Parts: sequence; C-alpha cells; structure tokens
Amino acid sequence: MSYRQASSFDPRHASAPTRPKRPFNWVQWLGVLCEGAAIAILLWHFAVRLDVVPGRELPIQYATLAALVGITLINSRTEDMPRREDDPTRRRYQWWLTVTLTVIGVVAVILIGLDLAS
Repeated sequence: MSYRQASSFDPRHASAPTRPKRPFNWVQWLGVLCEGAAIAILLWHFAVRLDVVPGRELPIQYATLAALVGITLINSRTEDMPRREDDPTRRRYQWWLTVTLTVIGVVAVILIGLDLAS
C-alpha cells in the first residue's frame, strides 16, 4: 500500500473553500447591495456611452471596486470548518484583513469623492 492510500493527511484541508454562511447577516447583505450598485453603475455607464440617457458618464472602475467590495463582504462569513480553537495565525490573519479592508475602503471613498467633486 502506498503512502497516499495509508495516510489521512490532506494538505488542502485548511484552505478548503466553503460557501457563504446562511442566513446572511447585515454585512453580507451590504455586500449584496454593493453587487447591485456595481450592476447599476455598469448599466448607467453603458447607457450614457450609447446615448440612451443624457448624463455624466461614471468610470467603469467604480463598478469594479463595488463588485470587489461586495464579493469580499459576502464571503466574510463562511460555513464552519473543523479547526483548532484559539489559533493565533487565524486571529492575526483576521486582524490584518480587517485593517487592510478598512484602509482600502477609506482611501476609495476619499478618491471617489474627490473625483466626483471635480
């Protein structure tokens, strides 16, 4: 019997993808709202480009940003996986993820506000 047949080691166990946890909480619903905003921005962008509606064209990057933020918020809470309790690596990862997303969000809001003001 080979090693793979005799071993129960699974190198991808800790990173196995899971689906978003249900029912959605308010953070996940905010992600759904961001996804809706991304679709609305894309539709507005194409409608203005095709001269269907008069108005100011919104950059397509706004839709990309809204979609990325929405997906991140929807996947912020996933179904439970077997894991060790009080894992310091997981806690540190969550802290860095929170700080990074907060900084990116604040910078994005400031830049969008400056762009729309000009």
